[in-house]
Amino acid sequence: MSAALSAEGRITQSLRVLDCSARNFVAIARSLGVDVNDAKLSRAMNDLTPLDRETGDKLLNTLDRMRQLQSFIFTATDSFITVDWSKTDKVSTALAVRLLADITRDTNDVDNEQAQKAADYTARQTVSQQ
Repeated sequence: MSAALSAEGRITQSLRVLDCSARNFVAIARSLGVDVNDAKLSRAMNDLTPLDRETGDKLLNTLDRMRQLQSFIFTATDSFITVDWSKTDKVSTALAVRLLADITRDTNDVDNEQAQKAADYTARQTVSQQ
């Protein structure tokens, strides 16, 4: 398998595109329940010890959610404002609330509008101050 197609290669590329440090990514992923630490991710990204499939999948899922958050910020602000990934607590909260809003929408819960408003508000708290 090509290194670029491996979970480790996709994680490295995604972090580069998002302009997110591995340290911030680990903090975000850990707060969302992924069993990873700085050393484990560093070893994996440097091709020393591959990630187990479950951890790799969870990290890739977290990155997908981070890309969705960044996309929302671009759309909501109608400008190229980036998420400040160093605000790991706020980013983690925004990702968790957005997931809750998605689940609420998918289950046709009557409180979907409130959940979406909460998701939008928390997402806006993650942007860089320009």
